[in-house]
Amino acid sequence: SCSPLVLVPSEDRLFLQSRRLFTAEHTIARKLHALAEHADGPVDDTLLDALFPVVDSSEAQRQAVRLAATRRLTVITGGPGTGKTY
Repeated sequence: SCSPLVLVPSEDRLFLQSRRLFTAEHTIARKLHALAEHADGPVDDTLLDALFPVVDSSEAQRQAVRLAATRRLTVITGGPGTGKTY
């Protein structure tokens, strides 16, 4: 029978999910963590200048693009109207 609990003594934690879901969640977490650790070289500011003309420039948007272009995984969040789509 399948237990709804998973005990991980090395972490001193008890998880309320099946072993299958626990394994799947931790596999995905490890892969996301590995992607997030990898970084590429810096982004050329000329490219950012072309994407963000001075008139419409948002430093937060430029920084988000800079980070997204230099990493394999980037999560961009923000409320409505913060420029995520732009």
